[in-house]
Amino acid sequence: MDGYRISPLIDGNYRPAHTGEPIHTVRGESIGRLDFASDLLAGLTMNRLRAARPQPLATRLRVITDAARRIAEDTVDGLTPIAYARAQSATSGTPLAVVTGFLEQVRPAAQQVAEIVSEELTPQHYGPDRRVTVSVHRRGELVTVLSPANHPGVHVVLFELVALGYKIIVRPSRRDPFTPARIVRALIDAGLAEDTIALLPSTHEDAHRLVQGSDRAVVYGGPDIARRYENRPDVLVQGPGNSKVLELPGADHNQLTDLLITSIADGGGGQCLNASAALVADPAAQMHTVAAALDLLTIGRPDDATTQLPVFPLAQARSLAELAATVHGGQPGDHLVDLADGSAALRPVISIAPPEEPLRATELPFPALRLHPTTLDLDPAGLGRTLSLAILGGTPDQTTAYLAANNIRNVFTNGTPTTNFTPGAPHDGSIIDHLTERKTSNHPPADGGSQPSRRRYLSDGEPMGRSDNRLR
Repeated sequence: MDGYRISPLIDGNYRPAHTGEPIHTVRGESIGRLDFASDLLAGLTMNRLRAARPQPLATRLRVITDAARRIAEDTVDGLTPIAYARAQSATSGTPLAVVTGFLEQVRPAAQQVAEIVSEELTPQHYGPDRRVTVSVHRRGELVTVLSPANHPGVHVVLFELVALGYKIIVRPSRRDPFTPARIVRALIDAGLAEDTIALLPSTHEDAHRLVQGSDRAVVYGGPDIARRYENRPDVLVQGPGNSKVLELPGADHNQLTDLLITSIADGGGGQCLNASAALVADPAAQMHTVAAALDLLTIGRPDDATTQLPVFPLAQARSLAELAATVHGGQPGDHLVDLADGSAALRPVISIAPPEEPLRATELPFPALRLHPTTLDLDPAGLGRTLSLAILGGTPDQTTAYLAANNIRNVFTNGTPTTNFTPGAPHDGSIIDHLTERKTSNHPPADGGSQPSRRRYLSDGEPMGRSDNRLR
């Protein structure tokens, strides 16, 4: 991977640029170069993409499934799957086992996306004579994705965008340019029209201009990014998750411990789905048991197959250690593990909040949990914004109340961890709902409109199951 170069990829061809920056590992080693697209090149590319015509739905679905196979099995741009995994791990700090796990799951993930999007795009026919058609249409033509670096699996969103027929600009993260580059190249090699997707590395400010010039955007980032775009209805922000575990009466103690450990540490602990807070009946008892299990997680170089925790450049790790000390107590040195090679890891941390402390919204990109005492009369609104809530115990009525709360996006029960995720299904809101809208006509749409609905109908013509104005 030494000397690997990632340049803007436009119309299926790479465009090396004079401006850019080195690609660094978390140890500070330069292993390649990331070329930045100029403003002029970005503008021309956006115009080129807008003029392109999307391929038929069947072609797009075939492309994403074949691209997933290539990502998992083939050499793409000179990188075998394991070479890609080592490069991604070395630069992002993601444990190698997490990256190889992504390679194992990318094919079923693409298949799930194809099935869900195909179902969503199937026109629905209403009325006794089935002459009223409700069809799904894009809210524009061009979408920009500001890619993340916290977990390679998040990039599966690109499959959804292809399936929907959008023209796509992908701005890769500096910490992980390898995953989006591999996916974009694999999509083109699998037959996606070259003029419908582009990889445009750029500075942060130029990335903002890409968002401004697109019809829709999907943006990943921390609190600063969330604040920048929070009032933009055309931008879907995938920011901090503030995911939580909730113990209710009747929960099994041993099952709760397992649920906490998985929700905290799954995938290295850096996802928005990882739990950062838990409300339990006996915080002291859980703290002792869970902390002992987290202490067994292996710390080491990210490209070592046995490493289970993320690794960061030393300066960033020191800042994270200071933040961990502020939130969870102790001294920064208690949390930092200097690997003596320019990088460092953070020890998992778990702490108990006093009863009067409100639920904090501080997330850390490694296993870190704040335990709060729960109460029997906890109002769902008291949980604050929660991306994923894992409930153990309680009654069906209680679960229904949490599921109905507007501040909670996903609810899991029966020991399912907060990190449960189905590609293509709504996550932090629905990508499909953000990018499409439903329209009614008596004219069947050209793209798949002649196929009959796969849903059954009641006698009055109303479809059974999920309705057009479904609750989200």
